[in-house]
Amino acid sequence: MPGHLSASQLSLYLSCGLAWSFRYVDGIAVPINGPIVRGKALDEIANLHYRDKARGGLGLSLDEFTDGAGQNHDSVVENEEVTLDVSADESKAMVRRAAAAYWKAIGSKLKPRSLQDVQRRWVVPLGDFEVVGYTDLIITSGAVVDTKYRGRLAGGDRIDRDVQLSTYSWLAGAEQLALAVATPEGKAQLMWTSRTPADVERVKRLFTRAWAAIQNGVAVPAEPTSWRCTPAYCDFWDRCEVGGG
Repeated sequence: MPGHLSASQLSLYLSCGLAWSFRYVDGIAVPINGPIVRGKALDEIANLHYRDKARGGLGLSLDEFTDGAGQNHDSVVENEEVTLDVSADESKAMVRRAAAAYWKAIGSKLKPRSLQDVQRRWVVPLGDFEVVGYTDLIITSGAVVDTKYRGRLAGGDRIDRDVQLSTYSWLAGAEQLALAVATPEGKAQLMWTSRTPADVERVKRLFTRAWAAIQNGVAVPAEPTSWRCTPAYCDFWDRCEVGGG
């Protein structure tokens, strides 16, 4: 059992405690799916781009950024266990379109606050455990920007209530945050939100309650009729008694 929690762990635990237990208590690894492959490829090239800017450079050109995302995609496919949802060629084309849109709408405009603020690791104690997180980018204004590869653009209430962004607000002490979203259709948008001190306290309570439940062996499964409890969205469907196991 881990001695810490991250925002992604908290989100998984809240959506399905059994899935969290399979992953983090039983240590069952699952293949990387297509969206995650493409997301990793985009994240890695964005990090390279912003690190160059932080060192005083201009960052990558559009072609360098797009080609680099494609090369990162190939590297993940070749070196890790993956389960793609489309052919490798189409998956690569999807991330190249997303990367080009990201560079034009977002990457060419943002500037990191410092080199340290590109893919920065945070470890913050909370009671008898630690909360760990990685912020993709903190820009010169002090705002946190989280890069996301997604099937579509989405904002509104969803981004305002996002647990990961609330966690980053707490860890980085940032009031302003944004999702830098790029899609396989070649669309990208910087979507802004903010967090208040009350929002930060709320997410800290979520972490504290989840940790207490975990220490007591509580692993409540997702509601069986929810989207989470389906073969398409559960990596542990075949071994779960609530699902198909």
